[in-house]
Amino acid sequence: MGICESKKNEPNTKNYRINEVEIKNSQLKPIDKNIIKVSPSICKIESKNHIGTGFLIRLNTLNKELFCLMTNQHVITREMVQLKEEIEILYNCEENNLKIKLNNNERFIKDYIDIDLDIIIIEILPKDNINDIYFLYPEINNINNIINKNIYIPQYPAKLNFCYSCGNIKNTINNEIIHNATTKSGSSGSPIFLENSIKVIAIHKQGNIKKTENYGNFLYPIIQLLKNNNINNEIELNNINKQGEISRYQYNNGDYYIGPLLNGLPNGKGKIYYKNGNIHYEGDMINGKREGYGKENYDNGYYIGEFKNNQRNGKGKCIWKNGDIYEGEYINDLREGYGKYIWKDGSYYIGYFQKNLKHGKGKQFYKDGTLKSDIDFVNDKFEGYGRYNYENGEYYIGQWHNDLIEGKGKLYYKNGKIKYDGNYINDKKEGYGEYFWENGEYYKGDFLNCLIHGKGKVYYNNGNIMYEGDFKNDYKEGYGRFNYLNGEYYIGQWSQGKRHGKGVLYYPNGLIKNDGFFFNGKFEG
Repeated sequence: MGICESKKNEPNTKNYRINEVEIKNSQLKPIDKNIIKVSPSICKIESKNHIGTGFLIRLNTLNKELFCLMTNQHVITREMVQLKEEIEILYNCEENNLKIKLNNNERFIKDYIDIDLDIIIIEILPKDNINDIYFLYPEINNINNIINKNIYIPQYPAKLNFCYSCGNIKNTINNEIIHNATTKSGSSGSPIFLENSIKVIAIHKQGNIKKTENYGNFLYPIIQLLKNNNINNEIELNNINKQGEISRYQYNNGDYYIGPLLNGLPNGKGKIYYKNGNIHYEGDMINGKREGYGKENYDNGYYIGEFKNNQRNGKGKCIWKNGDIYEGEYINDLREGYGKYIWKDGSYYIGYFQKNLKHGKGKQFYKDGTLKSDIDFVNDKFEGYGRYNYENGEYYIGQWHNDLIEGKGKLYYKNGKIKYDGNYINDKKEGYGEYFWENGEYYKGDFLNCLIHGKGKVYYNNGNIMYEGDFKNDYKEGYGRFNYLNGEYYIGQWSQGKRHGKGVLYYPNGLIKNDGFFFNGKFEG
């Protein structure tokens, strides 16, 4: 039999509804025909606190073929099945909507949760009506060069009828697929197909706060695991927890825990749910506290890692919805010790933290991996001696205080030649310093508020003095001498960088050329 075939023929209807639009068979595009082939296997899943999409699929193990329902582990949780919660699964069989409800006749095969995968597989038993059901097949080969390939995702979004969306694969990271096909609440658990195929390559698991990014997991690693294992050792629902009975523990704030208890308290692997049914924590519990390894969900992201005494303690990873990521050490729920923080723009910091702040030795990098700063931190601010590389290629090496350049330091052009060598106050050149222009001329003297201000000298690139005197706000202002390249020189008053006021202009031999008043650079007599 081919993909999506049953022992009966495929539906022979002439009109179809795709994305809420009724079209005739003659108008079908190739992708629409694929949708029609796979649509009978797509399921709408509803329970008291969860909605989502799933699909019926044939899976081959080492010793048998399985007829299964596959979806996300956060759509149908292990605990929901164990506690026999009412879960309604609707799927299409030709023109009819059939319903099945999970009970002890269905068996839990395997789930993959936490860091890597978010999948639950449930074998459909008994198989009395198996001939009436259309089952998909997975892509059993590892697919290479998949980035930018077109995909389609059939789904049952919340409060909507069956529809599908198209997009392409933006990236892959290990077993994860990043795509831009539109999904909504209720789309979790939908199968992902390549545009020209009806074999499932991945399962959609979640959307991102960025509307252009959605995430899924490849089926290939799961298929390989099942293929190489004897399924006779599968865990049956009524005997799934050998450490203790699965129970429900109620918290005063309305949250609740589902998992094994010891002496009346959560103990072992379990999950804590918010009162609205969303998962707060899943992982290890000891004596009623989060202890060991687990995942904790927040409004703005989630944490995966080590816990002790109900707090993040040890090594872990926190991912925020805005795109920021931290991976490193925690003490008492705070970033403390060595770690790496990645901002949503791709820039990152590697170094030490104290009470959630950068503190101690550390380096910052631009998103392309080039060094941004190598400076010590105190309470998230630069402090001490270090180097800072600007985006324009220039760099500074010197003293810092309270996140600002303060004290002695040197600023360099991107070619490595010195631009400024002197004193800084509050991030500004202030006090005595030396400034070097790219044409080789340079200044030695006073600065104020990042401007040449006070007494100083400007030199030609051959080392001869160009001007010696007073400055104000980057201009020659007050009294000073200017030596011209032709040998003439002027001694007198200046304003706004021009000869202005009483002064004398001399010939190279020292004889007076003009003696009197100058106005706006010109001799007036």
